[in-house]
Amino acid sequence: MPLRTGSLSRKGVLFLLIPGMFQILVIGVLLRLDYIYESAHELQLRSTRIVTTGHELLALLLDVETGMRGYALTGNPSFLQPYHLAKAKLPREMETLRRYSPGPPPAGSEDVEKRAGEVLAYHERMTALIAAGERARRLRSERCELQFGAAQ
Repeated sequence: MPLRTGSLSRKGVLFLLIPGMFQILVIGVLLRLDYIYESAHELQLRSTRIVTTGHELLALLLDVETGMRGYALTGNPSFLQPYHLAKAKLPREMETLRRYSPGPPPAGSEDVEKRAGEVLAYHERMTALIAAGERARRLRSERCELQFGAAQ
């Protein structure tokens, strides 16, 4: 003989309440998983943008160097075109790097900006030397850098 522990209405409420609570729990877990997925996706997009911007900055600095070296070798100002184009684009790329770098202050972007500024300042000094007619001094400076830089 089965035991009767509650009324039929009480059993009906429990019959509906237990699956309802389970559904609420499942919905909560699914919402949390969706939040975790969205956060991970946002981090992945941000990381991709930082890496892409880093590659663009490197290419721009290479253009600066290429333009300046062409000018140093020939004395022809038309070789400075990549230098001037890259120099104009660098601030925009640095701003992009600052915007996408995580953390407060932008982690690493200040160091990248400082080093890019040093590279630009160096090439500006060398370009000014060449424009002032000191091309031979500029080329000697480059040779010394290559010789002593390789030794370190």
